[in-house]
Amino acid sequence: MVGTREAAKILGICERRLRYLLAEMRVQGAFKVGRIWVIPLVNGIPVVRNCDRGPKPTWKNLRKQALSRIHVNKHLFGKKDGMGNYVPVIKVNNSQGGYCHRVEIHGHCSIVYDFDHPFDSAKVWIETDSEPMIVGEKYSYAEIKEMLKAAG
Repeated sequence: MVGTREAAKILGICERRLRYLLAEMRVQGAFKVGRIWVIPLVNGIPVVRNCDRGPKPTWKNLRKQALSRIHVNKHLFGKKDGMGNYVPVIKVNNSQGGYCHRVEIHGHCSIVYDFDHPFDSAKVWIETDSEPMIVGEKYSYAEIKEMLKAAG
């Protein structure tokens, strides 16, 4: 939930234009508390209903911030490396991603279950706008395969 100033900045339009859209009831879920508009965000941006006339909106062309996704590789549960240690099963999908034993998330996150549209074969995963922090060592999938191969 944001106010008009933040929502206008996100959409890349002036506050006056946003107030016009609010008055026309084109911003989904927006409501007033006293004299202040409260605007909900969906995937980081306000949802604005299209209109038949006028120029096409530009806020749909905004570049969305890449999400980090975290899931557990259930196929690695209980597997040990050559030294008898359990291999990491938590997979972090972002620019610095890899497998690890522990991840800390500072900021907003949500848990998603989508059986029909799995992410990287995962049916349940965590999405976050913030950069998750891998605690301890980080491993690539190739390193995990080598660990399992060494275990026999």
